[in-house]
Formats: sequence, structure tokens, C-alpha cells
Amino acid sequence: MDTRIIGDQTIRATVGNDHYEIYPLPEGIIVERDVMIPSGLGPRLAANIFRPDKPGRYPVVMGCTTYGKDLHPLDYTLAGRGPANRSIGLDMGDMRVSEATPFEAADPGYWVPHDFVVIHVDALGSGKSEGQAALGLGDEVISAFCDAIGWAADQEWSNGNVGLNGVSYLAVIQWPIAARNPRGLAAIIPWEGFTDSLSDLVTHGGIPETAFFPWWMSGEKSASPADDGGPYFISERPTVEPGPFAALVGLSLGLTPDRAVFPVPEVDYSAIEVPALICGSWSAQGLHSRGAFNGFARIKSKNKHLYTHGRHEWTVSNGVDALEAQRTFYNRYLKNDDIAISPVRLEVRRTLEEYDVRLEDSFPPKSAVLTSFFLDTSAQTLTTTAPSSVHSSSYISTSPDDRLTFRYTFKQDTEISGPMALRCFMRADAGFDIDLFVGIRKLNSTGQEVPFWTRLSRHGIVTRGWLRASRRPDADAVGDSLVPSARYDHEQPVRINEVIEMNVEILPSSTVFEKGSTLVLELRGRDITELANFQHHRIFNSGNHTVFSGSDHLSRLLVPVITE
Repeated sequence: MDTRIIGDQTIRATVGNDHYEIYPLPEGIIVERDVMIPSGLGPRLAANIFRPDKPGRYPVVMGCTTYGKDLHPLDYTLAGRGPANRSIGLDMGDMRVSEATPFEAADPGYWVPHDFVVIHVDALGSGKSEGQAALGLGDEVISAFCDAIGWAADQEWSNGNVGLNGVSYLAVIQWPIAARNPRGLAAIIPWEGFTDSLSDLVTHGGIPETAFFPWWMSGEKSASPADDGGPYFISERPTVEPGPFAALVGLSLGLTPDRAVFPVPEVDYSAIEVPALICGSWSAQGLHSRGAFNGFARIKSKNKHLYTHGRHEWTVSNGVDALEAQRTFYNRYLKNDDIAISPVRLEVRRTLEEYDVRLEDSFPPKSAVLTSFFLDTSAQTLTTTAPSSVHSSSYISTSPDDRLTFRYTFKQDTEISGPMALRCFMRADAGFDIDLFVGIRKLNSTGQEVPFWTRLSRHGIVTRGWLRASRRPDADAVGDSLVPSARYDHEQPVRINEVIEMNVEILPSSTVFEKGSTLVLELRGRDITELANFQHHRIFNSGNHTVFSGSDHLSRLLVPVITE
């Protein structure tokens, strides 16, 4: 660890792979701390307000946090979460933020000198806000913050336009807030935030996630379930009582909750009409990736924009390029500047840190051609022509090492941009269900695996998908859909030795496969990558799982391909 404090009291540190710069707030900023904002519910919300020290009315950048508005950057970089993450193999990323920037929130040191007001608000019942501890996305939390938005729009230093900003929880809460269209809300920037907590976070393809979600709901102060109570992270975060989550008790047995009893209400995305800049990443698989792209597709706003990337979540969110994209967006929709903004910024990966960027009108790009790569179980390959004869191959579903792989080597540079889907015919010779884990890998022209960012760490995985067979979508309704979502309203039976059709959603990505490089499709009965903060350890597999190809069992990978 290399740390220096220089004359202006800026703290610069290098810890492992992470590089930090925490700087003092610039001059010319009025700071008001612990301002109590009234709400219609009665309890007041505590806020820190940062505004230009000069007359005028300014647009407001606002965020609602459960992590503490007063949490200093040192508490999540050099202390607490930083070392805790690194102890389980995760990076915290590179950050340059001011001393007044809470975790995953907007930096007043950047925004105020550009003539914005920044307001950090403790969510109802957390930090210094009044009220009882409440579910982080519950109705009372959302209602109180909607009142705070109207309050900010009415202040004498406000031009009446409020924009929401923040990462992860601070992004997720923006969806239900925007659906209510509170007075003063003029734009949102949900920067990496899931939309459907059941299918994006709690379960994946119907398979319960057993590491990150239980830890997050516990309200414990360690950074991960691997900490055993570990170092300090957030001292004032409320413990969320299980009350409304009683329906999830079955998850301890590996069961999948039905949509009808899941306690978090769905958001009406068709009601979101404010301009939106949405960040969707290829690297937050199983947390924010799926929801961000679904949010972009589903909201009704006529002015919606998508910023994509495949790198470390916090390195990007605190980086210059992302901040400039956000400021351009706010200048357009909060300051009413006449600025043209492209609908989609597409970041196309080549390696861990090499990528190309271009602007598109849509995602997936209109130039992407849906292409079938057929599984050939006899040769363990992917082909663009369907095998005529039936073959099969099996793997031991309970083995930590056994798997099936299918390969395709590209004859020309090829880009894959968008979600993929696997249509796979399978059979189990034992047990009562099938939990299938799907991964896409890239090998370079010499056969070496190419690593990419995934869940704050580096692994040889392009993207992935999951499906529990009892929650499989109806085959007749799927067709060639690239988003064949698991069913949460009913179960479908799985019988021993019966061949069933599995339609697996594979998360969006954008990657170049150069001439001579190879795409590898991997199928197995457990997690594709072993990550301390991302696991599925309550699965129902037993015995051998057999995959069929050819004739009436045309298993295939559906891929959005761009070759020119």
C-alpha cells in the first residue's frame, strides 16, 4: 500500500490493483449538513446540500441512500469495504472523488463547480433520517423521497428541475420514484440498477442466489458473506426485519418463490416518461446487467439513452468519460441546452481492458443478424448448419468439474452484440429437477482464455445464463426470443428420462471475436465461476444430464452477429 497526503490535503493511495484520489471540496461551495426535509408521512429526511456560492437558480442532482450520506470515502476505500472486498478477491476499482462523496453517490466536488446543486439524502429510517427502519424499496421510503424531490424543486436556489443520480441501490430506487412522476423530477440517471428484484437478484432463471442477496438483506456490516463479521463498513445501516420477506423463507431450502407471493411490488415501467440516461454493463452479471437493459427497453420515455461498458463498475462510474456523459445529459434536460445526444453508446470489448466505442440508434444494433449456432454433441462443436442425425452427450450434474463444451472458431472478425439465448434439449436420469448453468467464453487465436470483468473481478467469462427446468418458459411461446424469461407463476414438471426443451436467457454483452478466435459454450450443473459474492449453492441436481442434438432435437445457440 502506497499512501501520500500532499499539501492541499488530497489523499492519494494505491492498494493492490486499486488507485484512489480523495480531494478536498473546491472553494466556492456552500455546504449545509443535516438539513431536515419534511415529508407527508411525518418523519423528516436528513440531507446534506452542496450549492454554488453565488446568486442564481440551479438544477439539482439528488440521490437517496441507505448507506449513509455522511459515509466518508476513506470508509469505503482504504478502510471497511475496500480491504474486505480485496480479501475475497474483488477490486474496489479506481476512484477520484471529493471528501464529501458518499458511497455510490454523486460527487459535489465535480457537479457544483459546473453549476449544479447536489443533495444527498438518507432514506427513511436510515442514517440521520427520522422514522422506523423500513424495506429499502418499500412504499414509505419511496413516498418520503418523492416529497423531498418536490421540496428541492421549490427552494430559492433551485431552477425547479431535479435529476436523480446514483449507482446500485441509488439507481434501483429511481425506477419506482420515476414511475410516480413526482413534482420537480425532470430526469433520471439509474447508473447500473436492477429492475425486477426477483429475477435479476433474488433468483436467476429460478435458481436462488445464496451469497449476495441474503447478505444484503441481513443488514450486517461486513462487506461480504465471506467476512465472518469482518471489518467496519456502515455503522448506521438498519437491519431489515424479515416481515414482508416471509415469503422467501423457502429459499433456505433452495425453493423458488412464486410471483404472486413475492413481497416487492412490480414497477409500472410504462409510467416512466422523464428523460433517462441508463447505464448497462456487461460486467455486473447477476446483479444489475439484466435489469438495466430491461429498464431501457421498457420505459416509455421518448428521450432515453443507454451507456454501456464492460469494465469495473466503480472505476467507470467515477471516471471522466461517464461524468462527462452524465453532465451532457443533465445540461440537455435540466438546463435545457440544445444538445444532440445519441440514443446508445456501445462499448465493444476485445480483452479485459481493450474495447472500441461507437454510437448506435438502438440496442441490440440494427445491423445485428440473429444467427443459429447448432450444437453437435458428437463432435462437441457449434455449427451454422443443423446436424442431420441425433446424437447425445452427458455430464455428471453434481460434479464440481464435469461439464460439456461446444466450440466455434471464427473465419472472420465477428462482433456479438446483444443478448443470446440457448435452446437446448435435455434429459435427467435421476432427481426431480434440472439446474442448468450456461457460460460463454472467448479463446484467442492461440487457444488462451481471454479474461473479462465480472462482478468486480477478472474471469474468463464473456456472459452467462441459468435456468431451473421446473421454471422453464413454455416452449411454444418462446420461438426465437432472445429473452426467454423463467416462469415465476407456476412450475412445470420434470420427469426422469423425459427429454425437455430448455430455453435459457443469456445476459447481454458486446464482444469482438477476431478471426481465428473461438467461442466456447459451456454447460454444467453448478456456477460457471466461483465468486464469494455470487453463488448458487442450493441446487436440485442429481445424476447425469444428457444433451441432445440433431433431427427433432435441434439444440442451438441464438446469437446476434455483426460481421461488417
